Amino acid sequence: MHVGIIVGPISTFIGGITNSGTIVASPGLEDAIGIYLSGIDTFSGGVGNTGAIVESSDTRDTLGIYLTSISSFFGGISNSGTIVTSSATEDAIGIFVSNVNTFSGAIVNSGTIQATAAIEDALGLYVLDVGTFFGGITNSGLISASAGAGFALGIYAFGISTFAGGITNSGLINASGKTDAFGIEANAIGTFSGGILNSGTVIAASVSEVAFGIQASAATFSGGVTSTGLISATGKIDAFGVQIDAIGTFGGNVFNSGTIIAAAASGAAFGLQVDAISTFSGGVTNTGLVSATGKIDAFGVQVDAIRLVPRSTPSGPSEATSSTAARSSRRRPAARRSAFRSTRSRPSRAASRVPG
Repeated sequence: MHVGIIVGPISTFIGGITNSGTIVASPGLEDAIGIYLSGIDTFSGGVGNTGAIVESSDTRDTLGIYLTSISSFFGGISNSGTIVTSSATEDAIGIFVSNVNTFSGAIVNSGTIQATAAIEDALGLYVLDVGTFFGGITNSGLISASAGAGFALGIYAFGISTFAGGITNSGLINASGKTDAFGIEANAIGTFSGGILNSGTVIAASVSEVAFGIQASAATFSGGVTSTGLISATGKIDAFGVQIDAIGTFGGNVFNSGTIIAAAASGAAFGLQVDAISTFSGGVTNTGLVSATGKIDAFGVQVDAIRLVPRSTPSGPSEATSSTAARSSRRRPAARRSAFRSTRSRPSRAASRVPG
């Protein structure tokens, strides 16, 4: 592999890493990584980028900042500069954190993260297989993921036992994929606290499959989901503006005072869907605009298969347009294909297409 800065294997590292200059790696036949931390027992001080990290490859994966196989990581990750990754044949990932027992300190982007994959998958900010994650994820800048033939994810948190601090977007997240596209996804999480808040813009567009603006699934989820900004999901098969699905216990409100748009060219469209939750505590409130347009089905606000909903008030404008009558039984999604084809762990594509 070709790496700009590498740390590990090492027992203890104190002081952190900061890049305020320019890191460029063009690997030829190996992966290209800007900052790489691996095989560390304790890392303290965090990782920060205020400069530029530019990684490109014609043949392999490209990663801007990559942390893996770390027992305890303190200090978080921040980017106020520019991270650009591109691959002609494999995956492109802006920030990737995987296989960390304890991560503390948040991931914050106030700059630009841009991942572009010509024929595989593109991920802007990706957290995978973490035991305990403290501090949450915040974006006030730009996160762009573009996949010419694969799937695209803006912010993706998957396979985490405990996630504390929530996910907040006040900037722009743009995910455009040939197959599935997710603006923000939190999936396969044991306990998620802090909620999901969007006051910016989230755009997800899929050329041939399913698009999700925001999708959340966890055993226990607290803090609610709130959007005061814009969420747009456009898919060929199905489209979900916001989907909260397959959760054991959900605490908090689902609230929209902004604009949610879902459009499906050949399938079903869901503006705001709350589905398959064993215990729901809170309410569903819309004071903004929810628009759903689908060829088969269209639902502006749908609350379905929930054990307990104390209050549900979809009070704002809600539009649903479908070319056929709504079906009583909706398709369940096939599992998403695996996402990282090297020796590193990759997520399964487990999110639902159309939960029933």
